[in-house]
Amino acid sequence: MIESFSPNESERLVALRTLGIAEPAEEVSYDDAIQIAVALFSTPTAYVTLFDEHRRWIAAKVGICSMGEATGSVFSDCILATGTRLVVEDAEVDPRFANHPSVCGKQHLRFFAGVPIVIDEKVVGALCVVDTVPRIVDSRKLGALAALGRQVSDILQQRAHTASLSVKEHRMMTHVEEAKQSSTLHRFAARRFETLFHGVPIACFTFDEQSIVHEWNREAERVFGLAAFDVIDETMYRALSVGRRSKKAVTSIEHVLTGETVEEVEWAYRRTDGQSRRLLTSAFPLRGPQGQIVGGVCATIDITDRKIQERALKRANADLEAANSRLEKLASHDGLTGIPNYRAFHERLDEEFSNARRYGHPMCLLLMDVDRFKSLNDTFGHPAGDKILQILAGILMEVSRRGDFVARYGGEEFAMLLPKTSSDVAGHVAERVRRAVAEREWPFQAITISVGYATTEGDVASPQDLVTQADRALYQSKHEGRDRVTRFSEAA
Repeated sequence: MIESFSPNESERLVALRTLGIAEPAEEVSYDDAIQIAVALFSTPTAYVTLFDEHRRWIAAKVGICSMGEATGSVFSDCILATGTRLVVEDAEVDPRFANHPSVCGKQHLRFFAGVPIVIDEKVVGALCVVDTVPRIVDSRKLGALAALGRQVSDILQQRAHTASLSVKEHRMMTHVEEAKQSSTLHRFAARRFETLFHGVPIACFTFDEQSIVHEWNREAERVFGLAAFDVIDETMYRALSVGRRSKKAVTSIEHVLTGETVEEVEWAYRRTDGQSRRLLTSAFPLRGPQGQIVGGVCATIDITDRKIQERALKRANADLEAANSRLEKLASHDGLTGIPNYRAFHERLDEEFSNARRYGHPMCLLLMDVDRFKSLNDTFGHPAGDKILQILAGILMEVSRRGDFVARYGGEEFAMLLPKTSSDVAGHVAERVRRAVAEREWPFQAITISVGYATTEGDVASPQDLVTQADRALYQSKHEGRDRVTRFSEAA
């Protein structure tokens, strides 16, 4: 049995039974309301649910298939209990529903909005929209949903009056009077639906099986730039002045005449005033009393501003990524020579030293210093010294092997890491570097370098030990006359 917290539960059940709908069967008479609810909230699912003391059932639906009749029941039961509308923008963070199986289980419902269906001040059901993603809705849409709920209530009341007429056919005067009431309710419901249709903040129009436009709301006038009297009784193609870019979109909209639902077709539309707009359109079939397709309803949102913002955001993100890339390079590369700097060298040294220890392969470090660099600066000036350092950096990059790492260590000192390299091979590499520098034709004056190198094959406990040993070997090269290569074991 369904639990209700209504103090007038017996009266509520009487109100439900007087409508003649206290049986679980679907009704097509609510289809327009739930189709508009889907278009209004852009959700995949909307439904009308009714409940008596034993069960609840889906009286009309869009989008419910494998979810079953229990879809959103925990939410609609709250509407039955409180008699007021319920909006849950994200059920996962709402303590009332976060642990319910329909939220944390296979259905994974996240968003719910529903309004009560009220007959004679008694709640007999609810009009609901649900989705598996969270949403934020504004008051206009909630007001429109409430208006749809009242529309469904009017339909139910009209049905109650019709049922009453069939029972009391022998009482002609009563029959006539109730027919008048039913007609009044029908006209009132039609006026309310018309008010809702024209007031909904989505461009909507309806068309028949011949694609002739029959209704065109105020938002459609604004979005398409066409007045209703210019398009009603025209085909969609002629009304919208369909061109090459939009013909495919309108053709897909016509697929609703075969019973399909068209969801979120994005297309370009050029208005008669020359404006080009990006539109997002959904369309749903409309059915007659026997369930036959008699036309369709089309709902369109203008996403031009959103597209402009998305493009601007994309450009801003690209600019930010480029700026971050430049900043990253500035942080890790020497501004004068363009090769990795002292910081990048030590990060790579730690990485290669760790790999050498983990995998048991040797590694060598070369430290190089430009001979008599201070004298060159004093004689030719600092711009000349900068030029020499730039050329030297280029030579080091040219003679280094794949996998070697060249960096400016500081001032006129440079470093070269040689992963997976034995001491003997490192000696050949160092000598090749020294010769390449000595044999180069230099501006200003001849340039030579002194080289010292060390290897992890010896007594090296840390990356800093390797640097210290290479630096001592470099000092030995300087002390013994420059323009030479010294291995640390030789300098010891």
